Amino acid sequence: MVALQQIRSSNSQIGAALPPGLVAVFIGADLSLLRSVDEVCREIKEKESAINLLFLTTGSAITGKGV
Repeated sequence: MVALQQIRSSNSQIGAALPPGLVAVFIGADLSLLRSVDEVCREIKEKESAINLLFLTTGSAITGKGV
């Protein structure tokens, strides 16, 4: 596992290491419906000319029941 200090050190370099105007998109379980995906894609295309970073994360359903 990566130490917290290493993560903080890496994060502190983001401003200098990445170009200005960087566009990053983070997508999670909230895009489970295809129509939501289409809507988000249209919105991004209207606002941005390119995406530099794309992150796809898995979501989890929280039911309120014990594990």
